[in-house]
Amino acid sequence: MQEREKDVAAMWGAIDGLDFERIKAKLLHRHRGAMTSQVVAQAEAGYRQFLKLAAKYPEAPVVPNEAVDEFWHMHILDTQRYAADCERIFGYIVHHDPYMGIDGEEDEARLLEAAKRSDTLFAREFGATAQAAYCIRPMADASSAAYCICPMTDASSAAYCICPMTDASSSTAYCIRPMAKQSSAAYCIRPMTDASLAA
Repeated sequence: MQEREKDVAAMWGAIDGLDFERIKAKLLHRHRGAMTSQVVAQAEAGYRQFLKLAAKYPEAPVVPNEAVDEFWHMHILDTQRYAADCERIFGYIVHHDPYMGIDGEEDEARLLEAAKRSDTLFAREFGATAQAAYCIRPMADASSAAYCICPMTDASSAAYCICPMTDASSSTAYCIRPMAKQSSAAYCIRPMTDASLAA
């Protein structure tokens, strides 16, 4: 047991030492102003936490939020580096299952249950605010819908966030959950007169 704890501590130290500057630059370039450096930094912090949970709980499927998942995708796309980082830290490749939750209601229920267990692990290891809520626009096109990422353990409290946009007339977006129920979907509202820009 003590040997396992030493191994986990070493893995966490190696995860803290990973250099993600190029990945952050790629995300900022890819979203071309629709994602702020603060949002990218939150995704980076969440991804490090995700990797730490994968190291400490290898038997538990850890489900990241969408921003962390995108950061993971960027790491995976640098195939040689991702493979080398995984081998050095874990001793094997941490594989990604992009199809989890899409094969009917039972599979979606399994995904929601895994996400709930993941939120519990995040809260236990890193505190209740480990995976912060925020709104983002996936593309620089101002007509594209904003979406909300809100994997909070305290689902009853509203999260207020800025929806980064490229146009100067952007207004605040509010990230809220419609019900106190943990599994309920979060959604993003933009208080604008142009209904085509509302999410």
